[in-house]
Amino acid sequence: MGLANEETAMTPEVPARLHADPIGETVLNSDGGPDGLGGWQPNAAEVSFATRITGASSVAAKGEFDRPPGAVELGWTATLADLVLGRAVLAAVPRNRSGVTVNLRIDWFTAQLPPAPTISGTASVMNFADDFAVARGELFSADSSTLALLVGRFKLFGSDDLPPPPVIEDVRLPNALSLSNFLELEYGHVDALRTVAHLEAALVFANPAGVMHGGAQAAAFCTAAEHLAAQDGPGWRMLDIDVHYRAPVAVSPEVLQLSSTVVRRSRSLMRIDMTLAAPDATVLTQASATLAGPPR
Repeated sequence: MGLANEETAMTPEVPARLHADPIGETVLNSDGGPDGLGGWQPNAAEVSFATRITGASSVAAKGEFDRPPGAVELGWTATLADLVLGRAVLAAVPRNRSGVTVNLRIDWFTAQLPPAPTISGTASVMNFADDFAVARGELFSADSSTLALLVGRFKLFGSDDLPPPPVIEDVRLPNALSLSNFLELEYGHVDALRTVAHLEAALVFANPAGVMHGGAQAAAFCTAAEHLAAQDGPGWRMLDIDVHYRAPVAVSPEVLQLSSTVVRRSRSLMRIDMTLAAPDATVLTQASATLAGPPR
């Protein structure tokens, strides 16, 4: 995202309602069995983040996130964002096809989560091209206020040989602790321009393929960006995050390194680039976040 027009970047126009239920009258009744959820079954990461699919059609999906009491950080909703986008895509492809997130973008229209106990999300497929699909969605509060717009790009592949979803043996229930504490993100280096944190790709954040859920990774990037921005002083707030998944992050007790660097800062905007790297320094995931500064 360019930073040339700071006024435009700081005061985005909320678009017309996207969540006027893209599933509409075609939504299936979730009481009628798993097909009502587009084939969705909960995995460890989605249970850990109190996130679930509540309905699906042939081209769309909707879900919910139960906000932990006192939680206000926007990153808590990243797993819901990835989930509804991905489930919309999977609802639109044949049962022998699956997909992985290659890019997730979230644009927020709020400084923090509202106090409502539940955040909702909807998404629908916008485009198929070759082996890729693009979905667009929205997060909104109980009063129907738009909280964020979502765009995800997914790589599709044959899934005949994929194993069934694993039995959930371990989860980490959300609580009122900070998102950073929930993820057990430990900072080894902090200064005004750069932080380095350590993150374990724990089983509690796994998806059915045995890798760290893309939404959990996005959540870690969100809280890391906010932590770095806070070194400049209070009042910085997330405007957007753009995550690019380069390689699977296998569930493992090995400690990953999440590095965040301020690459541009003005009085009103800050741009932070981040990487999640394996112990051998191989970059697995990249992200970039834009934050708006406090009034001066």
